[in-house]
Amino acid sequence: MREDPDPPRQLADGLVGGDLGGSSPPPGSGNNFGYNGGVTNPHSATGPAPLAAPLPPPAPAPPPLTDAVTVFFAAVRSRSVRTFSAAALRLPTTRLISGVRDGAGHTAAHWAALDGSSMLLELLLLSDPAAVDTPSASTAQGGQTPLMWAAVGGRLQATLLLLRGGASVGARDERGYDATAHAAQYGHVAVLYALLGGGASPAGVDADGHTPLHWAAYMGHHGAVTALCLLGGALPDVRDGRGMTPLLRASERGHALAVLALLGAGADPNGANAEGVLPRVLAATRGHERVVMAFDTWASLGRGGGAPLAGGRGDGTAGTGGWASTLGQRRLAGVPLRQLPVVIGYWVVLAASLVIYFAWVVPTLGRTIGPSALHPVAVLVTSVASLATGARTTFGEAGLLPQGTPTTFRRRLERALAAASTPPAVRGGDTADSLAADAPATTLLSPSRFCYTCLATRPPRSKHDASTDRCIARYDHYCPWVGGPVGAANHRWLLAFGVATFAAEVLFVTAAGKALWVVHVVGSGGARSVDGGWVAVAAVLTTLHTLIGAFVAGLLATQAQLIGRNLTTNEAVARGAGRLATAALVASRVGRGGGAAAAAAVPPPDREPPTNVYDLGSRRRNCLAFWRADDGGVTALRTSPSGSALDGLGSSAGRTGGAVVLSGMDGGRGEEGTDEITPLAT
Repeated sequence: MREDPDPPRQLADGLVGGDLGGSSPPPGSGNNFGYNGGVTNPHSATGPAPLAAPLPPPAPAPPPLTDAVTVFFAAVRSRSVRTFSAAALRLPTTRLISGVRDGAGHTAAHWAALDGSSMLLELLLLSDPAAVDTPSASTAQGGQTPLMWAAVGGRLQATLLLLRGGASVGARDERGYDATAHAAQYGHVAVLYALLGGGASPAGVDADGHTPLHWAAYMGHHGAVTALCLLGGALPDVRDGRGMTPLLRASERGHALAVLALLGAGADPNGANAEGVLPRVLAATRGHERVVMAFDTWASLGRGGGAPLAGGRGDGTAGTGGWASTLGQRRLAGVPLRQLPVVIGYWVVLAASLVIYFAWVVPTLGRTIGPSALHPVAVLVTSVASLATGARTTFGEAGLLPQGTPTTFRRRLERALAAASTPPAVRGGDTADSLAADAPATTLLSPSRFCYTCLATRPPRSKHDASTDRCIARYDHYCPWVGGPVGAANHRWLLAFGVATFAAEVLFVTAAGKALWVVHVVGSGGARSVDGGWVAVAAVLTTLHTLIGAFVAGLLATQAQLIGRNLTTNEAVARGAGRLATAALVASRVGRGGGAAAAAAVPPPDREPPTNVYDLGSRRRNCLAFWRADDGGVTALRTSPSGSALDGLGSSAGRTGGAVVLSGMDGGRGEEGTDEITPLAT
């Protein structure tokens, strides 16, 4: 990701983590939404933008810097109370802090708010109350107030301090963004909640007609979407200046969790743009398969007030996906049919194999080698066991965690605000890490501990699954072979399914292979002509079962290796992705001429990040921990609807047979990254 050495410029660009992915212009530049590498978006409609609030007049140019001013701003950035006090005394106007600006036109209050230096910010406001709403005079951040900078940086304690100091939540910069719009662009949920509690409006529009909800959906911050809709009362179907709803914006950008959050808030899945293109079709034309799967999951769960999900445009043009959408709305024993083609295909193969075995293989072997009653019984028992354990894995519960309510969400946010209200400590004249007050809020609202889709506490090792739109305890992976997620409640059933299937495959392949050998070598030409049709079918099934047996053997070997290390498949994939990312970083630095020194500065790619703290020291102990594992925290959460029972769980939870706390839909773009929609892979 691109790093910007100038924080004010990064603020103006509105870069999430310093980058918009290389396909979008900075917020505030012309024609933000619908930008696609300089190509006009054919699915975005033009139209008059709603009236925005009047913009502030341009601020006067900052005065030239002096040595005292330079030292003063360096002291502000150092977060040291002692250094700040000494530098402030050297200013020519110590009582007018709001009039002292750096070379770019920013005040000290801007930098203290951005850095989270709450103690220094409080001293600045005490010495000059006017500093709370003094706008920046920068050409890049013209009109931005300290509250906007605190919103961009996600500084909750600084936001609360500025609100108590009388900061205006309705102030707008030169592009029409207020503090709420800035917080929505960066996905800072706690700051959004504080601003809404301070009187901010979720319906305000910027100069281009975009609401904070449009920005949150466009950037993929599903937590901010949930906060704005459920707690702020934002209308989910509001349209911007180009006639696009937040759902269309999220679908356009491929943010599946934001799509689910908007649908959960009541957004209309059939709300088309001015050209009649539906959100699902817009996502399909952009190649966002996870968003399409999110729409199909939503339809298959029977949500949306009974309104059917249209599969495409009214004219029936290409890309409608009508049959796929219809298939996704049909269910078998609670499982969508679109997830069951492999399952049903295996049932058909198993039934055909039993017919071939008892109708041709057993008679063929009986008349040439001699009857054997034990082998047919073993084939029948293992086949029935494979069918039964497979059905239990597919249609049984995977470990669904209970869902929360808006009250649960609000209670958690209130706890975050209460934790951030603690005054920063001062030791020896210096602030003892003024950012520590925001740490409890960050922990409480971390997507690794709280699911913004289910509005519930997420215990260690759980993950939100797309096919069920629910969090799964001790999530392992999504398996197309069984047509659903594998979690705490059905992981051992999956292993039993694999063992029974492998045994059935071995028995069938050995018997059918022997029968084919008998017909080919021992039998006469007449016999081969009589058995010709059976031989062809048996040969095809034997080949197919050989491939299935090899796949099952590989799956069992992989699972045994992971269980022996006390890892889930999801965690192993995340660790592998971390190693690949590290290797790519080394290669990029070396390729840019960094040489050996640049490569040495990067952790070696063979080191597995993060450390597996759940390895109990031996394969035997790890296997016993897996076999004796509980339900992954399901019982604890069901007996504590508020989720408080698991709030104290940390890295030590896995020592008793739990495991890794994923930081995953959690890193990268907003709150999503690796914890986004579950990939369809075993």
